Amino acid sequence: MAERSGFFNLKEYTQDDLMAYYKNSFMSGIRVEEDGTMSYKVTAGSGNVSVAPGYANVCGIFNELTTPKTLTVPKPTNYMRIDRVVVRLDYSAMNCLVELKQGTEGSSPQPPALQRDGVRYELSLAQLKVGLTGAITVLDERPYKALCGGMGPRNPTEMNTWFQNFQEVVEKWFRTQQGTGWRQIFEINEGESFPDEAEAGALCRVYKK
Repeated sequence: MAERSGFFNLKEYTQDDLMAYYKNSFMSGIRVEEDGTMSYKVTAGSGNVSVAPGYANVCGIFNELTTPKTLTVPKPTNYMRIDRVVVRLDYSAMNCLVELKQGTEGSSPQPPALQRDGVRYELSLAQLKVGLTGAITVLDERPYKALCGGMGPRNPTEMNTWFQNFQEVVEKWFRTQQGTGWRQIFEINEGESFPDEAEAGALCRVYKK
C-alpha cells in the first residue's frame, strides 16, 4: 500500500501501526526531568548494580521502571571485562526491559556493541568496567545521543526557534520597563544590592553569575 492514514474510529490498527506513529513522532531516549536530571541512574554495588526508576521510549515502545532494579554482574575469570546496562526492545519476545549486556574478557576489553536491527534495539545507560576482584566502575552513557539521550519530539527546531524569538521579545520589553511604570521593574546581577531608587512594591529580576 502506497499511502495510509489513521487513527479513526471503527477501523482496526495493529501494534506496528502504533509503534510507527510514536517512532516517527518521538526520538528514542529516556525521560529527563525539568532540572535536567536523567532517569535510570546506574549505581555500583557488590557483585551487582542498581538501576533507578525511569521511563523510556524505544522505537515507539515504552519501558517504565517504577522501583529500583538490581542486576547481577558476574565476576570475570581471567581478564577484566566491560559490560553495558541497556534498555532493550526485543521484537520477538515482545518486551522492553532493562538488562545487563555482558562483554568479553580480555587484556584490552571493549564494551559490547549495541544491537539495533529488526530483532532488537538497545539504549545504553552505562558501561560497567568489571575487575578481576569483581569491583565495578560505572561510566554513565545516558547523556550521549548516539548511545541513549533524552526522549523528545522529532525535529523540534521550529518550536525551539519560536520559543527563542518569544524570549527575545520579552527580554526587549523587560528592559524598556527598567525603573518605570506603576510598579517599577529592575534588573541586577546576583550579589548586587536592590536599587536605592526602588519604591515599595517594585520588582527585581536577578541574573545568576
